Amino acid sequence: MAIAYGKLQTLEQAQQVEALNQANMLDRLSAESVQTQGFLSALYPADLLLRMAVQTPAVIAMRHERVVGFLVLNSSVAYLPEHKLAMSVLGQHLYRGKPLAAYRFLRCGPLCVAQEVRGCGVAKGLYAFAAREYPDFDLLVVRVNQSNSPSLKTHHRLGFRHFATQSEPVTWLCMARELRTAHL
Repeated sequence: MAIAYGKLQTLEQAQQVEALNQANMLDRLSAESVQTQGFLSALYPADLLLRMAVQTPAVIAMRHERVVGFLVLNSSVAYLPEHKLAMSVLGQHLYRGKPLAAYRFLRCGPLCVAQEVRGCGVAKGLYAFAAREYPDFDLLVVRVNQSNSPSLKTHHRLGFRHFATQSEPVTWLCMARELRTAHL
């Protein structure tokens, strides 16, 4: 199965990401899917993805000219009110004894892989591509909803380690993976 990785560049790609995002939102999935496949908590419309792409484009996985996975990236800009709060609070947490804000970190997420290619290494490929394309960062940082067991398992498997917890009103586990020492 040939999957190509790249940066989000076109309106059509952004629309496909938005559709995949919508299909995997918590309120659209069965309880069984939520428990076994995971879910997304935030919706990223195509226009927002294109605005974000000016600074840090999302990473996408393509199969037969169709987006089958994506990883939204954000280096510093707060595009939504909740981003501003999350980035501010996130930067205050300690990672290896220093405030996270002392590191050059790339905020990742959401991560989503289409159901038909789950288990084929797409999540690993998306993060590997991000690590290669953004080598000036020290860390990849993600916040995962504590009740999203499939996502937590995926991120642990990819080398992410829990370093802080945020509650606002759901509980988020803040996880980081060092780029200089880990290879995907």
